Amino acid sequence: MPRFIGEYKYNLDSKGRVIIPGKFRENFTENVYLLKGFEKCLLLLDSKEIKKIEDRISKRSLVDKEVRDFTRAFFSGITEVKTDSQGRILLSRSLLEYAEITEEVYLVGTGFYLEIWSSKNWLIESKKLQALRKELIRLIGEDEK
Repeated sequence: MPRFIGEYKYNLDSKGRVIIPGKFRENFTENVYLLKGFEKCLLLLDSKEIKKIEDRISKRSLVDKEVRDFTRAFFSGITEVKTDSQGRILLSRSLLEYAEITEEVYLVGTGFYLEIWSSKNWLIESKKLQALRKELIRLIGEDEK
């Protein structure tokens, strides 16, 4: 069963913190890491997911420049985060700038990790996804013929 599903809209507080819903906090059973995502969003992963990525990278050759570039880009931006007593995490200035987050954020469940999006970028991305959903529904419907 996926651990992180749904979409939630929140506001950052004045210190750059965002609340993580309780049902999501319960699913983080180990250390939690915040990092730059692949499409102008932030990723919130637990140590199990980080370990999976480490294991895949460790099987690749460091002689390969693409592997080194990915390793450098991926691991240099990771920050371990802890929730405060109210379930909030602090988003650093550099991560806020990267993801273009100013005030409103969307927390988006993707199954095994969370994404944190600026309101503006999530609305753009969700429009793209809506077109993809329509195509997937069409393809699934064709299987039934």
